[in-house]
Amino acid sequence: MQMYDSQENIPKGKTLRALLKGTGAAAPSLLAPSGGVTIARPALGRVVVTWAEDPGTFLGFGYAYGDPTTANVKGWSAVRTAYSNANGVFTIEVDLYSSTFALVDLPATSFLDLEFNFAWSNAA
Repeated sequence: MQMYDSQENIPKGKTLRALLKGTGAAAPSLLAPSGGVTIARPALGRVVVTWAEDPGTFLGFGYAYGDPTTANVKGWSAVRTAYSNANGVFTIEVDLYSSTFALVDLPATSFLDLEFNFAWSNAA
C-alpha cells in the first residue's frame, strides 16, 4: 500500500482514532491499538474517552457507525461534550443517540469509529 504524508490547514495537526465494538450495557471494546486511550461507560449511552498523555489542543471530532445490518444504526448520532484537560486528566464524553433521539448503548453487533483532531501546539 502506498502511503502519503497528510496535509493539514492547522500547524502540527493530528488525528487520533478510537475504533469501538459494542458490548450492549458495558463499556465498548477498543478494537485497535490507540496509544494510551481508555474507554469507559459511566451511564446509558455515555462513553468517556481518556488519553494517558496530553493529546494537544482540541480541534474537532467526527464519527461513523457501522453494523452488518445497517438498519440497526440508521439515523443514529453521536454528540460530544467539551474536551477537558483538568488536573492532568485528558477526557471527552461522547453521547450516543438512537434514531428516536434517546440515549442508547452500542449494541454488540455494532461498531463506532471515532476521530478526534488535535494540534501539537496552541497554534490553532
